[in-house]
Amino acid sequence: MIDKLRGAAQIPQSLAGNAPRNVSGASPAFGDMLRQQMERRDAAQTQAVAQSVSVEAIQRDALAQSAIAQAVRQAQTQTVPQSADAQTRTVNFSKHALARVEERGIEITPDLMGKLADSVERAQEKGAKNILAFSNSQAFIVNIPYGRVITAMSGDEMRENVFTNIDGAVLL
Repeated sequence: MIDKLRGAAQIPQSLAGNAPRNVSGASPAFGDMLRQQMERRDAAQTQAVAQSVSVEAIQRDALAQSAIAQAVRQAQTQTVPQSADAQTRTVNFSKHALARVEERGIEITPDLMGKLADSVERAQEKGAKNILAFSNSQAFIVNIPYGRVITAMSGDEMRENVFTNIDGAVLL
């Protein structure tokens, strides 16, 4: 487009004399400078849009993950009524388990955290290392020595899976 404008703006040599000049009186390199400036501006705008889109996506993901992690931490810190002789034990979630909880829409409540902690205590008494703690609507694979939920799944996904590498199961 710039080349068209530059070509249209030049006065024919027969009218202008020996040197080709454009209407503005500038040298023919003006069009080249204008084209380079427009290309730089377009590249900068494209880069700015790409950066803004990627930053927004990263911020959204970070907010979602921090909200879930905060909900889990809050549920972990709330006290759960236990018998006097039972030792207090907390259950933690791995990053993988937090991601599964988020994508599968599993609600982590203080009651659920209490049930998971109780299932860890019962499995530890029996000498289990990895258990399946489940109810009719959700299931968790829990590593007993570390008290850590390894993964989580909803009821529909439980029906489609075979659970391996567990040495115990506890009904929540």
